[in-house]
Amino acid sequence: MMKFKTWLISTFGILLSAAGSGAADAADPENTLYLELKGGRVVIQLLPDVAPNHVARIKELTRQGFYDGIVFHRVIEGFMAQTGDPTGTGSGGSGQNLKAEFSSVPHVRGTASMARAQDPNSADSQFFIVFQPASHLNGQYTAWGQVISGMEHVDNLNKGDPGSGMVTAPDKIISMTVGKFPNVGLDFKPTLCNHCEKAPCVRACPTGAMHKGDGNITAHNPEKCIGCATCKAMCPYDVITINRTETHRFWREGEATIDGCTSAGREVTQKVGGDVIPYYNRDKEATYPGAALRYKGIAEKCTFCDHRVKDGKLPFCVVSCPANARIVGDLNDPNSDVRKLLGRYPA
Repeated sequence: MMKFKTWLISTFGILLSAAGSGAADAADPENTLYLELKGGRVVIQLLPDVAPNHVARIKELTRQGFYDGIVFHRVIEGFMAQTGDPTGTGSGGSGQNLKAEFSSVPHVRGTASMARAQDPNSADSQFFIVFQPASHLNGQYTAWGQVISGMEHVDNLNKGDPGSGMVTAPDKIISMTVGKFPNVGLDFKPTLCNHCEKAPCVRACPTGAMHKGDGNITAHNPEKCIGCATCKAMCPYDVITINRTETHRFWREGEATIDGCTSAGREVTQKVGGDVIPYYNRDKEATYPGAALRYKGIAEKCTFCDHRVKDGKLPFCVVSCPANARIVGDLNDPNSDVRKLLGRYPA
């Protein structure tokens, strides 16, 4: 049997989700923006008392996903980084101008302010964040927010031409969200079995049903399982279940799901010859006999689709997810997608 690649050791899938953890750190979640950049998260405290119309418009565009993927087209070293133009040229916007809301709020390091043309009332969707105090902008541009953390990620944006500031290879806004649940930002959660290197479930299993397979994958042999649930009790992630009832029993039932509309499970089974049960995975039989069908009274867990991985394929949940939310990689490899993602969006 082909050996699994060593990079699968200590691997797990992660699920990107909208979660409320980020908003809990903000004094006023409804007036907090989370700006995800290549280096990490930038948190901007909005100033609704200073520029209410600009803040309302920024939040409106943010919730529409307008800023997601837009580049920082103009970045001048020691001055500011400008973004918000969907064309990336500096001449585009959302199509809705805003009346100026100039104030006495100074432009200091981290101030977020609205870009505009010569007309004071020409601000639209473009804004900039200043690197250093810029007193000449005070009272001339509408300041609507202040960076309260992550300014170092703004500092690390690719810089533009010393004169025009236009960037040849601009960095983009990965996502920009208002800090109010459920639209908070990106977080990560380990999903299913984490295939621990020294798995407690393997050490505790009295029959050897739970064991280490190729590539250090935590595998399960249903023929050896006695359903004692010791593995479930030992699992630190609570991802092992016990089949207390007959699995997939629907396919032997005579009642239709919708009376007079759908076929009964037994009818469907008969139509396919009775030898193929939905959810029966023939590929798993290549691992060991009996692995293709889960039985009543045994443990159930993710085996990392070892039957696919041994052939150089990704686990099926990864390739089938329509949102590309499941990602795999080696936690010990700094160049893996998992390590990069965890580094970018720490819990």
